[in-house]
Amino acid sequence: MTVLLRNCHKSMTIVTNRKARQENRALDDCCCSLFEEAALAVFS
Repeated sequence: MTVLLRNCHKSMTIVTNRKARQENRALDDCCCSLFEEAALAVFS
C-alpha cells in the first residue's frame, strides 16, 4: 500500500513539474516576444 501511494505521489509530482515547466516556458515566450518588440521599437 505504501508503495502504491509513493508511486502515485511520484507520478503526481512529475505531472505538476511538467505543468510548471510548461507555464514557465509560456512566460519565457511572452517575455521574449515583448523584448523583441521593444528592441525593434528602439532600433527602428
